[in-house]
Amino acid sequence: FVENEPAALYRAGYDMVEVLDRRRTQYQDLLLFRHPRAGKILTLDGIVQLTEVDTHVYHEVMTHPALVAHPNPRTIAVVGGGDAFIVAEALKHDTVEKVYLLELDDDVVEVCRKHYPEAAAALADPRVEVRCADAFETISGFDGELDVILVDLTDPIGQAARLFADPFYERCQRALRPDGFLVAR
Repeated sequence: FVENEPAALYRAGYDMVEVLDRRRTQYQDLLLFRHPRAGKILTLDGIVQLTEVDTHVYHEVMTHPALVAHPNPRTIAVVGGGDAFIVAEALKHDTVEKVYLLELDDDVVEVCRKHYPEAAAALADPRVEVRCADAFETISGFDGELDVILVDLTDPIGQAARLFADPFYERCQRALRPDGFLVAR
């Protein structure tokens, strides 16, 4: 597999031991394959989204600082992050009562639930509610209700591009409580 990251200065190549899932979803091309050292690798539209060997580094850093710094993180929204690894990290905090996963592509959630035990366990937790729809719209359904929003997106290409612009973050600000935090990569 050769990654097709449009903004990259170089091309990254990955050996594929086994293709675990390949499909054209309603929104993108999804490929999940096994690499001999990196484990399972999830790609969307030819761009690597996560590698099993180092996924904890990204997801822990994205999640825990905000949830530790917030005085009482009870209600969390994860924007994107259909792999559910950030959801799994958020659930490690005893104060968390509800995690909303706002993911556009239900195929991403389905594939990750099937192939990653961590995702399956997190998504089975009764505190988790998955809303498969456009996060630009669904975030507007919260009015000062969220303690933390964790924005885990693909690259700013196509439909995701508007989730990198001011109107989306204005909606996020309205969704947060006054002492709320937002983390975006």
